[in-house]
Amino acid sequence: MNIKIPASPRRKTLIVVDVQPQTLAPEAKVLIPFMASFISKVDYSAYVEANYFADHNSMFFKQDGFLKTKEETGPSAQEVRVAISSKSAPHLLIEKNTRSCFKSSIGDEVRMFLERNEIEEVHFIGYDINDCVLASAYEAIDLGYFTYVIEELCHHWNADESLKRAAITIFRRQSMSNHGDHQLVQTIDVT
Repeated sequence: MNIKIPASPRRKTLIVVDVQPQTLAPEAKVLIPFMASFISKVDYSAYVEANYFADHNSMFFKQDGFLKTKEETGPSAQEVRVAISSKSAPHLLIEKNTRSCFKSSIGDEVRMFLERNEIEEVHFIGYDINDCVLASAYEAIDLGYFTYVIEELCHHWNADESLKRAAITIFRRQSMSNHGDHQLVQTIDVT
């Protein structure tokens, strides 16, 4: 699989959203090795790893009755954690009970981390493209970051293609996709 990403001179971070295999259907897990390969092959100025849970205080529970403890959602995929830890760039791990990774359970830490590391551009991979990735990407662009979702490395927890296509349509119309009209492009083979 070849993935094209914007190759701007800006300082970039990769935000890995909810890549927690305990919550994913087998069909959705097939992306995890490609994510790990991508992380190992592309250098970013910083990395953010966001893991979700749905406690009694979350809107997941209050609105939908959806309840998942930190133990039930578990950590990020081992392959992804290993790939990130092999990088010498700063790394922030957050736990969130919200959709946007910019609203973690202890506050404004993602935005402050990006500011400390002089980040201007963010790239997103992970799950759910139509939910937490979408909310996080919109928050990033509203905060003033150049924002791109790496389409090939995002999906829905149960591999629902219709939800993925709908989200991609939104990202492309807002110029928030790695498949936009970028002047400089880098192609990465993640197979």
